[in-house]
Amino acid sequence: MPIDAANSFAPEVQKRTIAWLEQNIRYGEVFLTAQNAGLSMIGPLGGKVILVSRFHSNPYVDWDRREFVQRQLWGALASDDCSTFLLDARLYRLSSVMTIDGSTDQILDGTCNLHLVFEAQPFRIYRLTRTDGT
Repeated sequence: MPIDAANSFAPEVQKRTIAWLEQNIRYGEVFLTAQNAGLSMIGPLGGKVILVSRFHSNPYVDWDRREFVQRQLWGALASDDCSTFLLDARLYRLSSVMTIDGSTDQILDGTCNLHLVFEAQPFRIYRLTRTDGT
């Protein structure tokens, strides 16, 4: 699914990240990332995010609940509370995390079963390795 129009004004590093996502994203894959990345990078490729801006959100989805979950997921990662992170990740079918320097918290490779699969600063993409069979 080419997104050349959306990509034409992006910085080179963002273009490389989008190209990687285009080759590796699974349709419907759920990401934890910055709100704006959901609309500009993940959504156009068929992915989903925990949270987009309130303005762009589905009016039938409880935005406040999603915003709470997003904060809880980032907080669990920051405090190394993997049981909370993995419980919410399973509940929301989260499979990937994309960190963006200056926009999201940073995590270490291996934190809560998240493994670095792509890096082009400021972007890092981690995939969740499930140990519970889901």
